[in-house]
Amino acid sequence: METGRTCHRTGNTIIAFLGLHETVHPRPFNRFTDLSVQEAMELNPEYVFQVALYRRKVFANRAPVKSAFYVIKPKIAQLIRIHAVVTARSRLKVAMFEDYRAAATWLGAPLTRLQAGV
Repeated sequence: METGRTCHRTGNTIIAFLGLHETVHPRPFNRFTDLSVQEAMELNPEYVFQVALYRRKVFANRAPVKSAFYVIKPKIAQLIRIHAVVTARSRLKVAMFEDYRAAATWLGAPLTRLQAGV
């Protein structure tokens, strides 16, 4: 089990990774995150809220992008809902799906691309 400090470090690593790719590839790109194999997330709602606020601010003057999350576990879904609510009406469009096909349709991506890791 990870400690809160380790999880925040992991979260910060993900944010840094996205920031790097968004800088290196200035053209907007949609993203897909498959959390179906994730057993649990040791992130607390406050941290997720802060990350979502940060991401909302980052996208304030950028082209809109979509971020789809494939989630099948209720506890993880709660955290993604926080992220979606905080980023609502921003340029970062966040949606959560329990079906690959629906996520692919929303992103405008081939279904096989989303299922590549399955």
